[in-house]
Amino acid sequence: MDARQGREVEVGVIVAPAPGGEDLHEFASRLMKDVQKPLEEATNRRWRFRQTEDVKLQADEKQTGADFVAQASLQLAENSLDLMVVVTDAPLLSHMHRITSGVASPLTRICVLSTRQLRKQGKTTDLPLDAPSVRWNAATLLLNLIGRVLGAKETPSGAMAHFSNEPGRKKAERYVPPEQIKVLAGRLIEPAYHVTGPMSELWAHIRSIFFDPKMLLRALSRNRALFLPLKLSGLAAAAVAPVFVLVFTAEMWDAGLHMANRTSEIYSLLTIAATTIYLSFALNLFLPRKETTRLPRHLALANVVIFTTILLGMIGLYVMLILFSLALEVLVMPHELAYTLPTLKIAHADFGDKLRLAGFVSAVGVTTGALAGGVQGRDILRQLALFETAS
Repeated sequence: MDARQGREVEVGVIVAPAPGGEDLHEFASRLMKDVQKPLEEATNRRWRFRQTEDVKLQADEKQTGADFVAQASLQLAENSLDLMVVVTDAPLLSHMHRITSGVASPLTRICVLSTRQLRKQGKTTDLPLDAPSVRWNAATLLLNLIGRVLGAKETPSGAMAHFSNEPGRKKAERYVPPEQIKVLAGRLIEPAYHVTGPMSELWAHIRSIFFDPKMLLRALSRNRALFLPLKLSGLAAAAVAPVFVLVFTAEMWDAGLHMANRTSEIYSLLTIAATTIYLSFALNLFLPRKETTRLPRHLALANVVIFTTILLGMIGLYVMLILFSLALEVLVMPHELAYTLPTLKIAHADFGDKLRLAGFVSAVGVTTGALAGGVQGRDILRQLALFETAS
């Protein structure tokens, strides 16, 4: 039986115009028609596009793919869609903070296409949305982005070639060869987990790890999770500030040097776990879904990536603070002063003692960083490399 007789691919389209921009609905509608035939020919499946609820941007400022994740994920789940496409005319940034025309996330199944760069002709001229080059460059770009969501590899030519905005483009590129797209398209038609409570939902998230461990590891590597605190200046500053005071406090030396190693280790582990849970849930970092027992598998995996990134980020922050605390204890704190503190009845502290103290002080710093860092959920999501760029 022809595969087109089976399950079709459902794609949702979000229009996100910048304030004062042109109406993008007609452009988005024509764009979906332009890519529908190449997709159906390559995948041997029917593709159905339908516009969902618009996203109204508050200001004409630079956007990232992460700025659309919450709304796009919610509409994807609410409408039981396979893929989301966001069309905007706002400037778009890649995760490397460079202006780009489009980004795609295989993890969240979201493509974001911006017309801002596609309309550029020279430094001052902006082409109209209905200009042929804008139309076909947009179609080629969207085919590239959808291919990236499917997991297709970059090719020397065709739709999956490195995208460039060509002024004389007169048609949309095709997938070359189309066979890999045909095989990969089946991944969009995925089963969902049936969850009935918190424990079954937790088990569903754990199961998603074994569904595609390579994607999990690739996403964590792209996120550079251990170095996440360095990208969040407020979090790092709030964590480092108390270390300056606590390392030179008699009570901290007294508690840290007389504390058992096991106590210090357990306290540090509980602190890292608690701050990870706090940031993940208090800042609503997990991708939203509708209140049903159906949990899409890719959404579960995306939540695992977000949670694991925060966990590794807290571990990275803890290690950074330990190194900083040790430097203060060994290089700055006068040895004679440390051993003559009024409440400290100890004649000597070896490296192990100082390391235990540094661990205790660092755990306190991680707590203050998470609670007083002033970071927002949007700030954290913007630092995650959930999207890859086509140009």
